[in-house]
Amino acid sequence: MKRATRALSVVLTSLAVVMDARAAQLPSRKKVDAVAVGPCVDYGPGFFFIPDLTTCVKLGGSVRAELQYAPARDIYEVSTGAVRTDYTSVYSSSSGTTTLYAPRNFQDETGFDMRGRISFDSRTATDLGDARMFVRLRAASSSGLSNTAIANSYAYSAVGDLATVAAIEAAMVQVANFTFGIAPENYAMMPSFFYHATPWTTFVNGVKQISYTQLLDYGFSATLAMEDRRDHFYGGNVAQASLNGSNFVGNLRLDRPFGFVAAHMLVGFNSNYVKSTGAAPTSYASGFTALGTSSAVESKTHGAFALGLTGNVKLPTGEGDQFWFTTNYANGALGALLSDGGLSNIGTLGTHRLLGGVVRLDANLVPTANSSAASASVESVSGHNFAGAVLHHWSREWRAHINAGYIEMNPPKQIQTAQTAWGRGRLYVLTLGLIYSPLPQFDIGLEVQAARIHNQLQNPTTAFQAAGMPGLMDQNISTKLRAERSF
Repeated sequence: MKRATRALSVVLTSLAVVMDARAAQLPSRKKVDAVAVGPCVDYGPGFFFIPDLTTCVKLGGSVRAELQYAPARDIYEVSTGAVRTDYTSVYSSSSGTTTLYAPRNFQDETGFDMRGRISFDSRTATDLGDARMFVRLRAASSSGLSNTAIANSYAYSAVGDLATVAAIEAAMVQVANFTFGIAPENYAMMPSFFYHATPWTTFVNGVKQISYTQLLDYGFSATLAMEDRRDHFYGGNVAQASLNGSNFVGNLRLDRPFGFVAAHMLVGFNSNYVKSTGAAPTSYASGFTALGTSSAVESKTHGAFALGLTGNVKLPTGEGDQFWFTTNYANGALGALLSDGGLSNIGTLGTHRLLGGVVRLDANLVPTANSSAASASVESVSGHNFAGAVLHHWSREWRAHINAGYIEMNPPKQIQTAQTAWGRGRLYVLTLGLIYSPLPQFDIGLEVQAARIHNQLQNPTTAFQAAGMPGLMDQNISTKLRAERSF
């Protein structure tokens, strides 16, 4: 107990010294670079040493203020082709009341997102190598457009006028090449510094996992991981559940001075319980057929997998300039292509609401026949993407980034000709950003995202065809203005 009290006293004293030192620097406008101290020099800048604990510690954090604007879009009925004009509240016993809004004049066009992050990083030398503990927490308050989520092939949902949430972005222990906890995902390797959702999957919050990384010769490394499947969840519905709670992920990576290249794969399972109690699953709207039409319950299990290749090249045009590329194929594992949301908004956490028309949200499994329990069938949805990104520094204060990508979803062919369902969906995305840094670790940025979608329907209704099959193609632009200070 005395040793713990003494250690706590040392930590508090050390923090007080650091805070006093930083406070003394506040009146100065000179740039001060954090320098690693003593035994911590190998861990990089910002670490300081706590002698009694033989541990190096680094504190960090950021505060962000963001404003988004995206013009409202018309939402169309897939059953009739009419523009939706109603404002509907749908009650869910599991989540309370969810408000679905469709007409253009009910859609929020602006939204604010304010958030703060704080992180703690510690490194301790042990007989098994360096032991690391890392925690990063986030709190956010958002309103308007920033509270909007894709609600199914029906509309978008308004979460509320104001929402305040807290999240654990990382909480991990790393020792002897093992990682335990919430840590960076091992399949996705593209950058996540963009303001909007990207045409590739990212996991800003990390994923729950147990992983092992082995360093090999000539710059190679190999990682095997068991990750929580729910963190990869994409476009599921109330009648869909995972067979197991984990995906198995692996990658083989080559790091060289000029960049890296990695091959990665994911394997898992989907289990769909074909229910029919008269209510459609939440990801299927009026006009799309539900998973079953009999009172029986039947389990349909399918394997899921994804394969991908990602690379990075450090460009000779200037310090920090880089190019990334990725291409992926998924079958029943759409979370390896996009993080969340659907094709109509690319990703809910980043873009929120973007495209109108017939709002599209795919699921890993969809029904292809449901006339009875005996003939009910469920098949996997496949897809692929390819995308690239460039970061260029014009000067010490100015930098720009760009990404472009293509995503395609391919649902299975419908067995029943009377069953309306999604056909192929194609999404084109272009994002441009410009960032000004008047002070070290202080950014003011503007980012514009443009997207265009081309959808196909299987077995559209006669009324929808008579209306000219509207809403299957749409385009829109979203703009974000952000100010962020980090330490």
